[in-house]
Amino acid sequence: MEKLQVVPRQYSLVKFIPPKGYEKIYEQQGMYPYPRIYIFLGEIPNMQEHCVVFDRQATTIRSCFHTSDFVELTEGEI
Repeated sequence: MEKLQVVPRQYSLVKFIPPKGYEKIYEQQGMYPYPRIYIFLGEIPNMQEHCVVFDRQATTIRSCFHTSDFVELTEGEI
């Protein structure tokens, strides 16, 4: 059965969940460890399944990350 991917809503607060085994790589890029909160700006139209996010802590825009690596925060996490 294929996994249903839920793309976060535009401008929602999201957290980054790195794929298993890639934690060190993303840590070197400043995306990890937790907690790190981003604003999901949206999917890149001509680069499907990749997105642009705003990093609130570093005040930078990051791009070309997989949309599946971001999950919207719950009400309790906000």
